[in-house]
Amino acid sequence: MARKTKPAYAPGRKLGGRVRMLTQSIFRDAGLAPTGPGISMLEDQWSDLLGPRLAGLSAPVKLSGTKAGQVLTIEIVPAAAPVFQHQSETLKSSINAATGLKLRDLKFIQKVPTAKQKGSAPTKPLALNEKRELEAPLEGVQSSHLRKALLAFGVAVYTSRDAPPIGGKDESIDGN
Repeated sequence: MARKTKPAYAPGRKLGGRVRMLTQSIFRDAGLAPTGPGISMLEDQWSDLLGPRLAGLSAPVKLSGTKAGQVLTIEIVPAAAPVFQHQSETLKSSINAATGLKLRDLKFIQKVPTAKQKGSAPTKPLALNEKRELEAPLEGVQSSHLRKALLAFGVAVYTSRDAPPIGGKDESIDGN
């Protein structure tokens, strides 16, 4: 009886595994853990899929499983848990119909909503000259990690709704 042998190596499988391990470590180091395929699409269409009332009380977090049957993890406001549990089958069928996903289950995580989920107004991005004004004082900072963190903090402060203009005076602080 002839014995079938396994090839010495499978280059495609090894390469794919190494690329996955490398990108996972890069994402993990950057604080950008991948949330799975399709989650960004769900985030963009969330209020259309659930309606404004339910969308304001929840947010999609993770899409896991195989293409044959996926599980959608949703963060919900604890007070709305009975509503979501009661409507889980209806939500699952409407999400499946609208997106083409094959959800086999919905998993609910009760969590206090963040500002993003409360429906805060979108922030205006910085103009190129405003970003340059923020970067100019940071040129003397030696650590690139610290420089990036300070820049991100500055962008967050100046893109908030109540932020003073960059380089200008804020009358609310000095009382004039």
